[in-house]
Amino acid sequence: MEQDSIMIGIFGRTPALRVFDFLLDNNIFDYTKTDIAKGAGITRPTLYKIWDKFIKWGLVVKTRKINRTQLYKINLQSPIVKKVMEIEMKVSLQEIEPKRNNIMKPVAARL
Repeated sequence: MEQDSIMIGIFGRTPALRVFDFLLDNNIFDYTKTDIAKGAGITRPTLYKIWDKFIKWGLVVKTRKINRTQLYKINLQSPIVKKVMEIEMKVSLQEIEPKRNNIMKPVAARL
């Protein structure tokens, strides 16, 4: 089983957070709604229940169309997305700092 991201670990596994987390983790790619639902591990009907909020809050942007299929990606210009990424980075650094200190102690002792 895949380990939960920091965001999911802190805030829980709600469908909206799972979608947001999937899009954040894969922010260089664009996806169909079906791909987003699969990647987030939720059903398409569940995605459709929350999708309007993602659009309203500017969390996702339309990128391109392939035939009649619209693709989307996380909106990296959104102040909300930027803040969440900043928080995730701070928590990540906080998580690795004790591990980094433990690794560096033996090296420093040899100098």
